[in-house]
Amino acid sequence: MMECERKPRIIVQGGMYTDLESGDREEFMDALKGAARNGYDVLKDNGTAVDAVEKAVRGLEENGRFNAGRGSYKTDKGQVECDAMIMDGHKVDAEQYYEK
Repeated sequence: MMECERKPRIIVQGGMYTDLESGDREEFMDALKGAARNGYDVLKDNGTAVDAVEKAVRGLEENGRFNAGRGSYKTDKGQVECDAMIMDGHKVDAEQYYEK
């Protein structure tokens, strides 16, 4: 049986409702690539997949262009409400993070 080299992969998605027409597409793509790169670096340094996902998602959440974290759509009361969950498939365990 032939062995193949496994390289880590990470994919990020910036949100379905992001308005690319009103902003700079290159800036948007750079932010996506940066978030993916941050997660990939965790994997390259032998970090866990859960840690890599958290690092990548935090990059998206800290950028106001995405419907996550700082860029989240506001509720009818004009407030941002966020919660997030990451599932660890090996442990079948989820950790939930709340930011207020």
